[in-house]
Amino acid sequence: MRLHEEVRYEAGPEAVFAVLTDPEFLVARCRASGALEQSTDVVPSGAGCRVTVRRALPTRGLPDAAARFLGERMVLAETVVWGPAQDGGRRGSLHVVIEGAPVTLTGEVALSPAGAGCVQVFDADLVAKVPLFGGKVEQAAAPALRAGLLAEAELAGQWLAQRS
Repeated sequence: MRLHEEVRYEAGPEAVFAVLTDPEFLVARCRASGALEQSTDVVPSGAGCRVTVRRALPTRGLPDAAARFLGERMVLAETVVWGPAQDGGRRGSLHVVIEGAPVTLTGEVALSPAGAGCVQVFDADLVAKVPLFGGKVEQAAAPALRAGLLAEAELAGQWLAQRS
């Protein structure tokens, strides 16, 4: 299942990139998502960086079938590899897995100038490798993933507003 989301910010791409790669923001993002535990890592790589976030989340609120399959908590492991700044923006590869479940989200994230601010675009494929039920799992997971992306963007916007 293809996921496409766009988020607009009042700040430019480099300011948004600085927030999205700030270790303090990453921890705050995990806590805001209700993480029971988390680990974060930002490793510079040339003019880009690799951001890794791993968090355990409660499964309450998920459809019953998903909660039964995952247990009381699920562990999301997310990696974004950001490239160098180019054309006023940045691009990165995105990979998210639910540990212990055959569900992945793989794609791209981009920050591009847009007027006085920027737009963040997520283009990714959500794949559930579950025989006969993969499509239903994808349909059940997609709203939670979209909500997570939008919640992260809202928190990033708040961080930007506090720091300007």
